[in-house]
Amino acid sequence: MLMLMHKSSEQAAAWQMEERKLSEARAEAKEQARQDQLAQAKEAEIRAQEREAVRKQEREEAIQHRIDENTRYEANQAAQERSREAFQTAMLAVLANMSRGPSAPPS
Repeated sequence: MLMLMHKSSEQAAAWQMEERKLSEARAEAKEQARQDQLAQAKEAEIRAQEREAVRKQEREEAIQHRIDENTRYEANQAAQERSREAFQTAMLAVLANMSRGPSAPPS
């Protein structure tokens, strides 16, 4: 009977040891899963930040492109205005010369 109690006690101790090992393994697996989730979340955050940086750069480039286009447009408008003024000045000079009448031939 004593032998049976001793054997039963050994089995209980072995079972408790096995349960502790299983519990530790489950805890380690749970911790590893948590670490994996944290790593995935960090990677997702980094990718989101990179996408936002790319979008920001694209917006800045688009703004700069519009500024450049506007500058070119204004320069073209100014050049056209100068050309128009030069044409008008030339036409006024021609009309002024025409209104004087024919020039006397040189003697």
